[in-house]
Amino acid sequence: MTPVSGAVVASFTAGTWTVDDRPQGIANLSADLSNDHPIGIQYGGGGLTVGAPAAPLNDPDFVAADSAVINTTTVWWVDTEATPNGTRQKTDMQLYTRTEASVAGGAQPFVECASCHDPHSEVTTFLRVVNDGSAVCLACHNK
Repeated sequence: MTPVSGAVVASFTAGTWTVDDRPQGIANLSADLSNDHPIGIQYGGGGLTVGAPAAPLNDPDFVAADSAVINTTTVWWVDTEATPNGTRQKTDMQLYTRTEASVAGGAQPFVECASCHDPHSEVTTFLRVVNDGSAVCLACHNK
């Protein structure tokens, strides 16, 4: 299985992402992301859970996620405004609360297709924000 399947849970240990016990890199990154575009994975290598919604991320190269309880469910997002305002908006990178039996800690934020893409977006590529200067990537990644 590939990370794009949504059925694979990637893990982060000691500075390395793995999928199916194989280290993952970006050596084959191209315009075709079907074999390495990460979806269905813990945000920031884990660390955030419903019980600790503001805990530090396991991978320090990720931007901290904001959270709130909406209708008794903890939701997470990454603020995309130039001056983050701490409120969830359509243009923010949405994270999706999932509970995976193979991931310890209970319900936590995961990156899914709709984290970055909005099918109702007016941006040509259905991105939540215009990707000038890699804005989509840099919304979540510190480098």
